[in-house]
Amino acid sequence: MRRPLLRESANEYRRRWQAVHDADIQEIRQTPLEVKLRQLSVLVGSASLFPEQPDLSPQESEVLHRWNRLRIHYGNPSSRRN
Repeated sequence: MRRPLLRESANEYRRRWQAVHDADIQEIRQTPLEVKLRQLSVLVGSASLFPEQPDLSPQESEVLHRWNRLRIHYGNPSSRRN
């Protein structure tokens, strides 16, 4: 049988997860822009692992085109997509 969650236990749980969240935010803020851009490039490059999206809207096509131009300009042409 489960014990009821006491208010103090719930507050302690929330404080621990807030500490984890604060540490995550601090780590993200300290990450150099170059690393963040590399991570983003890998993430977008992994899109080829998933099925193609049917018929992109004109706005979505423009975003994809711009992303490809940025990727090529900043030196990652190997992950180019249409």
